Amino acid sequence: MVYYKDWDRFYEASLRMFIKAPEKTRYSFKYRGVRKILVLTVTNSSKVLKFRTDQRADIRKMERLTEWMLLRMTSPLTKEEIQTEFASLLEGEAAN
Repeated sequence: MVYYKDWDRFYEASLRMFIKAPEKTRYSFKYRGVRKILVLTVTNSSKVLKFRTDQRADIRKMERLTEWMLLRMTSPLTKEEIQTEFASLLEGEAAN
């Protein structure tokens, strides 16, 4: 299990995990109310990626990743189409 401190690295690692095996990748989040922390988990059963935050700006980024993953998990796109989209996403992130 790996806790990422940097959102950009977590985001890229999560996308890479999904692209490599979309049928095995799962995504979940948990809110820890006492500490007011949101924990995001992406796993493929052999590797677990985690990111935790209490910052509103990070939560907005999590929403974007959640939307992307849910759309891809429920879409009829082929693995090749998702890989092409992934490459363009990384180029867009590098430009920002």
